[in-house]
Amino acid sequence: MDVPVEELRDRLGPDVEVVFAAGYGLGGDADGADADGPGDEDARLRAEAVRVARAADRVVVFFGLPAAEESEGFDRTHLDLPAGQLRLLAALRESTDHPLTVVLSNGSAVRTSTWDGDADAILESWLSGQAAGGAVADLLTGRANPSGKLAETIPIRLEDNSSFLNFPGDSGVVRYSEGVFVGYRGHDRSAQEVSYPFGHGLSYTTFDVGGLSVRTSGSVAGDDLAVEVSVTVRNTGPVAGAEVVQVYVRDPECSVDRPVRELKGFAKVALEPGEGRTATMTLDRRAFAYWSIRHHDWVVEAGDFEVAVGTS
Repeated sequence: MDVPVEELRDRLGPDVEVVFAAGYGLGGDADGADADGPGDEDARLRAEAVRVARAADRVVVFFGLPAAEESEGFDRTHLDLPAGQLRLLAALRESTDHPLTVVLSNGSAVRTSTWDGDADAILESWLSGQAAGGAVADLLTGRANPSGKLAETIPIRLEDNSSFLNFPGDSGVVRYSEGVFVGYRGHDRSAQEVSYPFGHGLSYTTFDVGGLSVRTSGSVAGDDLAVEVSVTVRNTGPVAGAEVVQVYVRDPECSVDRPVRELKGFAKVALEPGEGRTATMTLDRRAFAYWSIRHHDWVVEAGDFEVAVGTS
């Protein structure tokens, strides 16, 4: 039940003044139904926030989905934040040149393509539980280094999702016709630009990834295939942090339709400044197989496979 503004005051101490302004109400809808009108409460809250921001050295804006948009009992019809929040961000960007950080609290993905150009940094905290306020304060003040990665791709538009034409279906029936091309696999296949790709995540340091090595033992026929993938990760920045290296596999020539690349392994490596370490991941036969309807089994076709390592 941590309150972020109180946690920030605790971390920063008595010499730093932390001023709060609400900025927007908790009602309204993302489609703009809460547009300003005579005596609009959001307009007054927004004006107050702009006055506070102009007098500040740093501006931190907390956005997220209201309670009415967070549920497991119905499907959202859009990916947008409430319009009142986005009007606040635009007003802040127009009125101040101070660094502006957006902290997101949301149970599922939100579109960023319409507003992330107005933010100097975005901290995606999802729904982080009762201690979220303290965790966010630790990250904003540098007590902790954010080292997380996106578990899904953030598309530019809702329409870019591979399921868009089929969901929610018709007459009580939905057909998952995108097949294996869900998430990043669909975006890769369609060569689509995205806002933030699967696996993306920044931190307060930088990393160098190189020296890829692939060693194979066993055989497909013997069902003991083991492909050992090793890569060197080095922290090239000023603070300790962690990087997640990801292994993707591709079958360039296959008799069935397969994704451009498929995630088959990953490793998170924590490093001090200047420290380097080798991360090793082992892939088995299933990492190169597809499910064959014809054979009712997992099948690995003969030929070359590509192994790629990256950070998203």
